[in-house]
Amino acid sequence: MLIVGLGNPYCGDDAVGLIVARQVRQALAGCAEAELAELPAAPFEVAERIAGQRRVVLIDALVDEHLPVGDLRRLQASECKGQTAMGMHTAGLADALELGRLAGLAPPGQLTVYGIVIRQPLEFCEELSPELEAALPEIVRRIAQEISAEPERAGP
Repeated sequence: MLIVGLGNPYCGDDAVGLIVARQVRQALAGCAEAELAELPAAPFEVAERIAGQRRVVLIDALVDEHLPVGDLRRLQASECKGQTAMGMHTAGLADALELGRLAGLAPPGQLTVYGIVIRQPLEFCEELSPELEAALPEIVRRIAQEISAEPERAGP
């Protein structure tokens, strides 16, 4: 299994994917064989890194003004679209996976995407907001529990 944490460690709450991925991997130590990858939220780099993996768990920040900070959402890759089709820097995960497929990259056999609700993705600091920091233990527990309980499906 490959656990991918996405985010920028210098943009406050945007780093939550990186931090949670590290903690989930640590929580699974001894229960499941898991490799950790920390990446910026660059969809094409992500698509290349997860290509051909049997099982991938992807964790990232999710900006949503209508949900409480720290809310955990399990998403489909198709829901992870870019804001526009104007350029590669605005592409989402779904776009990058499709481009990778067209380029001959094998998709991951099993892809689970988690979004953690934040408000300020571009705030320059190296700490999480107190609200998000307080939610971390429960977020990590829930993701680790789901990963452990979900059977691995056959993949490429």
